[in-house]
Amino acid sequence: GPQPECRVIHILEQVCGSLGEAHSLGLVHRDIKPGNIFLTDRGGVPDSVKVLDFGLVRHFGPNASEANLPEFVGADGIVGTPNFIAPEAIQDPDSADARSDIYSVGVLAYFLLTGQYVFEGETIAEVCQRHLHEQPKLPSAGTGIALDPRLEAIVM
Repeated sequence: GPQPECRVIHILEQVCGSLGEAHSLGLVHRDIKPGNIFLTDRGGVPDSVKVLDFGLVRHFGPNASEANLPEFVGADGIVGTPNFIAPEAIQDPDSADARSDIYSVGVLAYFLLTGQYVFEGETIAEVCQRHLHEQPKLPSAGTGIALDPRLEAIVM
């Protein structure tokens, strides 16, 4: 269900720090989702984040080399998890870069704040079409949960 804003911010700061490190090395994760965000209790500090499953990682940027990285494409032709995937990664998985991960972090934030996916659908294709063509409703609009407008603006 919906998590408190302060907890979501604490989690997202760490996710962004981890991704920032990967991006600085020219790596894009391509599968940011709740199942790949592991929360630990480290030294009595709750919600210490570990970003897991770099199985879909790829290099991006001008010096990117894919020579030794296998490509994993699902049976549906999607690289990543449809509920959290960036539009450009739907259209052309090879175009995914750091911005694609940032989009997925926004979708993750939406999910953590609302307990709902940003887009629902009966099929994977329908969810993907919504990512491509629809503007999400504000997190507070879908749940009635009052959120700090600054946080909501960052998520959107």
